[in-house]
Amino acid sequence: MTALGSKTIERVQEFRTKYFLGVGKALAKVGFTANSITGLSLLFGIAAFFLFGYNHFLFVLAIIIHLLTDAVDGLVARATNTSSTFGDYFDHISDGFVGFLLLLKIAWVLNDYFAYIVAAIYFINQATHFISKRQLPAIFTR
Repeated sequence: MTALGSKTIERVQEFRTKYFLGVGKALAKVGFTANSITGLSLLFGIAAFFLFGYNHFLFVLAIIIHLLTDAVDGLVARATNTSSTFGDYFDHISDGFVGFLLLLKIAWVLNDYFAYIVAAIYFINQATHFISKRQLPAIFTR
C-alpha cells in the first residue's frame, strides 16, 4: 500500500475512534462483544447476498447495516481492550467472504463470465493473504 493510502486509513481510524468511541462503549455496556457484532455484520452481509437482484430496498438496508456493524466492531474492541487474533481474523475473513459472495451474485445476475473471473481472482487474493498469515498484501473492497 502506498504511503498516502496508509496515512489516509490512519486518519480515518483516528477520526472514527475520536468521535465514535462512545458508541462502542455504549454497546459494550449493553453486553455486545466485538465478535458478536462481527457475527451480526456477517449475517447482514449474507442477507444482502440473498436480497441482491430481488428486493433493492432490503438489499440496500442490509448492506448499510452490514457496513455499519463492520465499522462498530472495532470500536467495541477498542472500548473494552479485548482485541484478539481470533477477532481480527474473524473480522477480515467475514468481510472477504461477504465481498466474494456479492461478486458471485453480480456474476450470476449479469450472467457474465468476466465477473466470475473477477470473483476467482478476488478469492485467490484473499486466500493467499490469509495463507501467508496476512504478510502478503490483499485487496479489501466494499
